[in-house]
Amino acid sequence: MYRSRKPLIFWCRWHSASLRLAGKDADWVWGEFGYEDDEADRFRFNLETWKLHRWVDGIETVVQLDEMGVER
Repeated sequence: MYRSRKPLIFWCRWHSASLRLAGKDADWVWGEFGYEDDEADRFRFNLETWKLHRWVDGIETVVQLDEMGVER
């Protein structure tokens, strides 16, 4: 895999979320997803493995994304 944010951008489109980036380093990007109902979830996205870590109501979930942002 290569270092691309594209799967994360596609994931946002599938879930009608806005991407609010707060930071980036060599391996990760992080921030929060904003939704139409003014809710927001924190996230970290690994650029190497395309694993998305999300915190919803304080509970972490980890999903593997494919190149189109679909959860495997």
